[in-house]
Amino acid sequence: MLTAEVLLPLTQFIRSVWTWLNANAGAFALVVTLGTSLVLASKYLSQRRIEIRDRRFRTYHTLIKQFVQPEPPAQPQPPAQPQQAGQTWLDRQIAVAYELRNFPEYYDVTLRILRGLRAQWFGPAPAGGNRLLSEIDLTLAFVEWRRLRWIKRLFRREPGV
Repeated sequence: MLTAEVLLPLTQFIRSVWTWLNANAGAFALVVTLGTSLVLASKYLSQRRIEIRDRRFRTYHTLIKQFVQPEPPAQPQPPAQPQQAGQTWLDRQIAVAYELRNFPEYYDVTLRILRGLRAQWFGPAPAGGNRLLSEIDLTLAFVEWRRLRWIKRLFRREPGV
């Protein structure tokens, strides 16, 4: 049961807090506003980071799919154009091999995929070279260079430059 001995100090405390809040209302409002703004900003940035990570995940996997799997033709090709369709797919593969450099969070798996595909598709290097093979080699060299510690990168040239 609450007695006067307990209630009196409690009411005095509440009264002193109320007096302090009235005297510092502007500062208190500013602190509450800033605190609320910080919480909302951190939630927004966290959500934005998740969306960006998800978009990069989908983009990376779409690039890998485009790299290893030809798109089915939307309509039958006339007999004179199959070579051109193969050339377009080769150019897209070269572009995808180059774009894989822009995903540092996937460098480990990129190295494994490119090394595996290089061994599977080319075995020994073809005589006369191959544009896709050379782009895969350039991307492998770049990714391996980027995985080095920053101090070691200072003393090694960036591959492909």
